[in-house]
Amino acid sequence: MTDPRQEALGRIPATRPPADDAVAVDPRRAALGRTPAARVPVKGGVVVARPTADTDHDEIRDLHLRCSDATRYRRYHCGLIQPTPSMLVNMTDRTKGLYLAVHEPEGQMVGLCGLAFTDEACAVEMGLLVADEWQGRGIGQAVCELLLKAAREAGFDRVMAHVVAENRRAVTFMTRLGATTTKRTDPCVVSLVFTLKCAGAKANADADDSDCDTGTGCDREMV
Repeated sequence: MTDPRQEALGRIPATRPPADDAVAVDPRRAALGRTPAARVPVKGGVVVARPTADTDHDEIRDLHLRCSDATRYRRYHCGLIQPTPSMLVNMTDRTKGLYLAVHEPEGQMVGLCGLAFTDEACAVEMGLLVADEWQGRGIGQAVCELLLKAAREAGFDRVMAHVVAENRRAVTFMTRLGATTTKRTDPCVVSLVFTLKCAGAKANADADDSDCDTGTGCDREMV
């Protein structure tokens, strides 16, 4: 006689992972998601840059509240005071990009820097936020170099950045690191692009590059 419990189990539909999981289907994005934590030398010491986690929401909010209006404006190009709940989710979700929490060793968060996935499969967009009291110590440039290395090794072709024109320090160090200025559509914003010589050929060997030049452009909010 058939056990009714076995029959009931047989009627439970099989579960499958989401078909639209970008990290699962694009080896570049998967490779970027495996970026490890790193100790980054800066003026006067060392900071730790590590991938964010969903347990970081409170620290990310606190970092934004400790930043001045001017610093937040340079990052978001608007009067944002703290991230919305949906922004916090995106900042800690590996399917949206790579976000690095920058910490004092065993201390508080002093920066949040990242690469957001865009509509172009082979391009990512960079954003940098550093607490006011830690500015001028080379954190932005050091983490920028770390993100460029991660993007290159993952197999991405381009890293884009949109910088408020008055932020000459960021424009200068990004240009020094190889960024070129693209056509400006907003006189208050400098759009920069790093063209990478990819070291991650193995990572994207199986990826379809046919859509690299057909995307609808960057997500300017980056989150």
